Amino acid sequence: MAIGFKSLRFQHVPLCQEPLDAAGIPGPAKPTDFIEKRYLPYVKEHKAPSTYAGYRNLWSLYINDRGRMALREYRTCECDDLLTEIARAHDTAKETIKRVKSFLSGTFRHAKRLGILRTENPMWDTVLPECREGEDTYAYSLDEILTMIE
Repeated sequence: MAIGFKSLRFQHVPLCQEPLDAAGIPGPAKPTDFIEKRYLPYVKEHKAPSTYAGYRNLWSLYINDRGRMALREYRTCECDDLLTEIARAHDTAKETIKRVKSFLSGTFRHAKRLGILRTENPMWDTVLPECREGEDTYAYSLDEILTMIE
């Protein structure tokens, strides 16, 4: 017996409303819950300590107070809006917003790998918002470095 398109679509909806996992992230988890309870612990265990520290900083400085929708409801347009909101609120440099985008892309990728996100990664097609260029950083001379060490 053939199954029509509508019946397949409606069979898929209850799957998306199941509890996400047995680790305590209920129903439609917000990105903040997922990042704190699943993604950052994963990064801490599987990535370099410097990567974990950088991600924790990005999380606490730019993302923690955002993410009002359920993780699986994010589309590219909401991700674009999120990046623009972060760039404007913090006057970020282009390289900073690139790191935020990369962090969020990794978050959605991890959610997809766990079966929580059942669509493509919504960060893939986002466009970086207009940001200021980064400033040149001062490079210490060898003499200055040796003076600091002494």
